[in-house]
Amino acid sequence: QLSNDVFDYDFEVTEDTVHAYKTEIVGNYPNPFNPTTKIEFNLQTTGHVEVSIYDLQGRKVADLYNGMLEANPGHVFNWDASNVASGQYFARITAPGFSDVLNMTLIK
Repeated sequence: QLSNDVFDYDFEVTEDTVHAYKTEIVGNYPNPFNPTTKIEFNLQTTGHVEVSIYDLQGRKVADLYNGMLEANPGHVFNWDASNVASGQYFARITAPGFSDVLNMTLIK
């Protein structure tokens, strides 16, 4: 039997609010590129983020970001690869509970 009681719901937005997106790499564009590309990713949880570029031998060739970022979709970092040779590169993004790599091609 249904009750006629009135239910009172109190919603409060907190830092722990679950966002409608997850932490993930969206991609880079253009790809292939010459000499600049934009690397985009979504961040579900505010925290420390590192965005670094590596060559095929695993050598770090650039640090694009190392610091705190707010939880938001659509974070974009630009990489100007004017100082490196044509070839395959990897953008490694680490964030709270997340680490992934994006394959990019530089054609000069």
